[in-house]
Amino acid sequence: MRKRHHEEAPALPEAGDTLPVVELRTRHTSGHPWVYRRMAGDGNSEIEPGTLVEVVDKTSQVVGRGFYNPHSEIAVRLLTGPGGYPDRRWFIGAIARAVKLRRETLLLDKTCDSYRLVHSEGDGLSGLVAD
Repeated sequence: MRKRHHEEAPALPEAGDTLPVVELRTRHTSGHPWVYRRMAGDGNSEIEPGTLVEVVDKTSQVVGRGFYNPHSEIAVRLLTGPGGYPDRRWFIGAIARAVKLRRETLLLDKTCDSYRLVHSEGDGLSGLVAD
């Protein structure tokens, strides 16, 4: 039997760690958690896909933090605004809130046997879907 190679996922930075910066060509005023590739400035070629980055607009104001993907039209999926930091604790809290909504508020466990547990932007976890 052939052995499969598994790469370890990179560890999440801890709150306060310095992140690579993606500078925007524009001001980001929409409040939407997507940053399109055409909005991002040049000079991001050194950043690996999946890296947690800090996004700043053309006035050097922090927009937020999220995951970077240079191969997608959506270059950054923002997870937090300027004051948030998506570390391990943040992810645990966001997932717990999504689960609580479905189990305690919507009572989905009582009405069905399968459902979407995490629904991407709807739960503040841009790009993550868990059924």
